[in-house]
Parts: sequence; C-alpha cells; structure tokens
Amino acid sequence: MLATPGQTDFDQEVTERLKWHRPGMGKRTKSGQSISSAFSKIIKSGRDEQIKIKIHLAGTLARQTYLRKLCKSLMKYGAPTHRLEEYMNMSARVLEIEAQFLYIPGCMVISFDDSSVHTTEVKLVRTSQGVDLGKLRDTHEIYKDVVHDRIGVEEATPRLEAIMSRKPKFSPWVLVPVYGFASASVGPFAFQARLIDLPICFLLGCILGWLQLIVSPQNEMISNVFEISAAVITSFLARAFGSIKGGNLFCFSALAQSSIALILPGFAVLSASLELQSRHIVAGSVRMVYAIIYSLFLGFGITIGTVLFGLLTKNATSATTCQNPMPSQWYYFFVVGFTLCLIVINQAKWKQAPAMVLISLVGYIINFHSSKHFQGNAQVSNTLGALSIGVMANLHARIGRHADNWCLDQWERRLRPRWIKIRKRFLHHHRGKIWPASRGQTFGLNKSAQEMELRRGGYSHGLSQTSNDIDSPHASHSGGLNTPTEYPDTRPCLHRKPSSSDSTYTPRTRKIGYGLAAAAMLPAIFVQVPSGLAVSGSLVSGITSADQITRNATGVTTVANGTAAAAGSINSVAFTVGLSVVQVAIGITDHCRFVSCSVVGVSRWETAEWAVFFLELWGQ
Repeated sequence: MLATPGQTDFDQEVTERLKWHRPGMGKRTKSGQSISSAFSKIIKSGRDEQIKIKIHLAGTLARQTYLRKLCKSLMKYGAPTHRLEEYMNMSARVLEIEAQFLYIPGCMVISFDDSSVHTTEVKLVRTSQGVDLGKLRDTHEIYKDVVHDRIGVEEATPRLEAIMSRKPKFSPWVLVPVYGFASASVGPFAFQARLIDLPICFLLGCILGWLQLIVSPQNEMISNVFEISAAVITSFLARAFGSIKGGNLFCFSALAQSSIALILPGFAVLSASLELQSRHIVAGSVRMVYAIIYSLFLGFGITIGTVLFGLLTKNATSATTCQNPMPSQWYYFFVVGFTLCLIVINQAKWKQAPAMVLISLVGYIINFHSSKHFQGNAQVSNTLGALSIGVMANLHARIGRHADNWCLDQWERRLRPRWIKIRKRFLHHHRGKIWPASRGQTFGLNKSAQEMELRRGGYSHGLSQTSNDIDSPHASHSGGLNTPTEYPDTRPCLHRKPSSSDSTYTPRTRKIGYGLAAAAMLPAIFVQVPSGLAVSGSLVSGITSADQITRNATGVTTVANGTAAAAGSINSVAFTVGLSVVQVAIGITDHCRFVSCSVVGVSRWETAEWAVFFLELWGQ
C-alpha cells in the first residue's frame, strides 16, 4: 500500500513479462468434442488420400485409353505390322505405363500391369485392317509428338478420335473409276497390253472396284467369296473380249491379269515375310498361310472363268501372250499413272505424292532395265528394284524433315518479310495510279449509299486499315467518308480483308523424328509386284496348252503311296498365281527389309530356299 512509485513500475514490468512467457490455458474442451475433432481429422486425411488416388487413377486411365486408341489407329490404317509391338512398347515406356503387347493378325492383346498392387488388366483391341496412308501419316505425327513430349495424352487422344471419325478423302463411288484407270495403267508395263486393250481393261477394273467397294461391304456372304467371284467374272469377260475376231483384236492375257492386279496378295505376303523376319512367328505364319490360300483362290477363279467361256464357244482364244506390245518408252508414263491411282485408292495426301511417284518410278526403271541384262533370273531384278526403293524411302524418311524445316526457315526468315514489303510498295503504287486524286473530285457516293456502307461495317474497317497497308499519313480512322479533296492519298476500300502483314503470323511447327518410310515406299512396292510378275512370266502361263482351254480339258492328278501320278497334263494356273506372287513379294521384302535396318533380313539364299520349298510343295 505504501510502495514507492519505482516499486510499482517494477512490479508491473515483472507481471507483463510473466504473462508473456507463461502460455494461457486456453478454452476448456469437453471430451466429446475432442473425439469428434479426431474423427474429423481422420476423415479429412482419408478424403485427401482418396482425391490423390482418383487423380492418379484418372491420369493412368487417360494414358491407357490413349494407348488403345493409338493401337487401333495404327492397325486400321496400315502401319507396318512387324513393328506394331515396338511402337506400342515405346509409347508405354514414355508414358510410364507397365504394359505388354501381343499382336495377332486382326487384333492386339494388351496387358496393363500394376506392380504396386500386383494386378493385371487385359484389353483386346480388334479392328479390320486396311490401308489409309493419309490418316496413317497423321497418326504417326501424333505418335512422334507424344514420344518426344511435345504434347500430352489429353491433347493426343482427341486428335486420334478426330482422325478416326473423319470421313475418307475419296468416297467409294469416286474410287470405282479409279480402279478402272489403275487396271488400264498397269496393263501396258506389266502385262504387255496394247492401246486398244486399255478401254476393256478400264471396264474390267471398274467391275472389280464395284464388287470390292460397293457390293462386298453390303453383303457379308458375298464378301467371303469375293476373290473367287471377281476372278471368275473378270477372266470370263477377258476371254470373251479376247476371242473377238479370233483373238486378233484384244489380248486375253493382258485383260485377265490387269483386271485382278489390284487384288493380288502381294501386300499380304510382304507383311507376312516381314513378320517372319522379325521373329513374330505366330502372326507371320498365319498371314503367310492366308496369302497362299488367297492366291490359290485367285488362280482357281481364273481357271474356272476361262473354262466356263470355253463351254459356250469352240472358238475361244488360247493365246497366253500378247502380240505387238506397246513400245517400252511409253511404259514410264503408265507407271506414273498407276502410282497416282494407287495414291488415290490408298487415300494418301497430295503432299505425299511427289515422293511416292519418284520412288516408284526409280524402282521400276531399275527393275525393268536390270531384267533385260539378267534374263531368266527374276530375283536379281527384283533385288535391285527393291534395294533402290528401300534406300530412297529411308533417305526420304530421315532427310525429308530437314528439308521441310529448312524450307520453312527460308520462307519465314527471308522470303516472307521481303514479300510483304514488295506487296506494300506495289499496292501503294498501283492504287496511286488507278485512283488519281485532284482537288474538287468526289467519290460520287450519295448519302443513302454511304449509310448502307456504314451499316455493313466494312467501310470504316477498310478506312481504319488503310494507313497500315499503304503507309498513308492522311488516312482517317473515323467512320465518316473522306473525299480525295480532303485527303488526296486515300482511295475507298470497301470490305477489304486485312492483309497477312496486319494480322499476327504464327510460325509453323517444325517436324521432329523420322518419317514413316513404309508409307512412302508402299505404292512403289505395289508397282514392283506386277513388274516382277511381268519378268517372271504370265499368270495364265501355267495352263498346259491352249488346246486344253478351248476343249475345256483339265488335268487330273492322282496321289498314291506318297507319289503323284499325272493322268494327263496338269493344269497349274492356281499354283502359278500363288507361286509367282509369293516369290516376287518375298524377293521384294528381302531387300526392302534389309535396307530399312530394323531387323536383319533374310538373305538371297534363304529367298531361294523359299522358292524351292514352294516348287516342291506344288509339284512343279
């Protein structure tokens, strides 16, 4: 009570420090509230964990969906089947997805693994395989962008869906006459067709295209017998036209072979041999057996068609070669025409056409001229032709992107700025001469016309952009009309679109990675198959004699005690077609595969062993 003022201040200071060091007790909570707060913390942490799991699962499912759609697109549009598993493994490795892939013709078995929980999910991607070189190029671009981390699966998946939902570039009815042009183009350089034979080749090719593109997709039963039906119909009509005037007007063999050139199983044998060389035994064996049976169907169809017409007339032609063929210097134009038809049929983009035509033409030239020097040995000419195709296609795939990027750089850095300056000067000079301005001169637009232009909104926009385009310092940015008397350097610009110099220019994306060599060489390979058949001989040369065709006599083979005894001459049309196509396709595949450097290809000795095997198998 009687403390001095100094003591009072000291006591207050001590009290304040004690309050500052001593923590408060806080509010007293009940036991029920503490339990509820503990449960709320547990629930909150559980929700956070669930959110994390959902986000992780959503990302994983999105990447798996992208892999399935990519696989379906590659299979559907004709990607190299021997590299499908490699493409998918690379994509899964980049996306950090544990997956395994097993390819079987027509489907892909995908196993998604999760080592953290030891679970596996198996998916089956099944689709009808075809060839669409344009969509295949777009799909391959998306694949490269994802592999190089330029885009994510969130952007890649919608792009794949857009590609799959996009309509074909050419409708089936447009492709029907293209089939006719293709048959007419392949006849001269592959089967010695003459100029007079081309209209009939066009007609038979249109019939083939109509059967394959219009009739077969609408009826499953017809599609199952399409090969035999097409071969029977075309060979029947070919022999009918070839028998006119005793066979001196049209060439039977050229008509019969050129009409079925587009359905020869060369691509199937090519894919099968590539798969076998890549050690994909299951897929390669299945496809090879299918290609052999398919070629036998075509051969039997040709036999049936020719014999059926022989039943109708005794004067049916029996010539299996053409007389007075077209000069060989004209063959190159038909090779280019056939390649262009293949580009349209396979839905390729026009930007791919120059490289495809060049590769195809070079391959044919080498094959054709080498066949003259190595007569009687078709494997040598096929080897050289396929070697040139493989070299050029792979050079195009590896160097083409550098050429494209260099051209874009030159355009954007040098040519485009100069073009803009030249255009501005030209427009300024051109407008100044055509629209001379003198004082007292008016535009002659009345008030109603002026109001109409102002309502449309284009006149004021045109005037507002004039100063940027022609460098006029007197241009008006208002919405009113300016006469040349007031602004002599201005001319009316009604509804003028802004130039490229006014708008913001977005540089084009540069290409990365290698291109798809298979797409570039595919038309050239299609050209090589009939070219190789032309070197090896006629597809109908297996008919024993022309007399048997006219008399409808076919050979009968009897097998007893493991030996074959011929009860007459053997009619081997079916075996000739199968052997010729398989031998040519394997010879082409051997060296195209070797040059592509993906897997070590078979050697020429192994190709010869394949040929000997089929010769022994078919009793030649």
